[in-house]
Amino acid sequence: MAQNVATLLVCLVMLLLAQGYARPSYIDLGLVLAVLGPAGTLVYARLFAEELAADPPTARVTYAMTVLSAAAPPLVVLPLCVATGPGRSLVKLLVIGVLLTAGNAISGRAVSGRTPLPREAHDG
Repeated sequence: MAQNVATLLVCLVMLLLAQGYARPSYIDLGLVLAVLGPAGTLVYARLFAEELAADPPTARVTYAMTVLSAAAPPLVVLPLCVATGPGRSLVKLLVIGVLLTAGNAISGRAVSGRTPLPREAHDG
């Protein structure tokens, strides 16, 4: 869960820095983080599936992180879209917002243990 939230916060900070310092390259870094962050959390959940099953995160923590990962991207990305105006950067910001919201929701479910991870057929 911590990796999921850290990726979310770093990505949103990169987007704010891109707008504040007028550096479009920071938006590209935010896009990379939005793609690789949830994927890294899924790899983490797969590697430590047994430990997560033995000691899953509490429901309260899982709920709080899910609400944070669902509410934070629109609260940051939508005002940045308005400030950016139409263009390629606007499309990037919208893609980043969708990736962050969907990716964090999916990886949060995997880490919480509500969705069982598939076992390979030859495990045993």
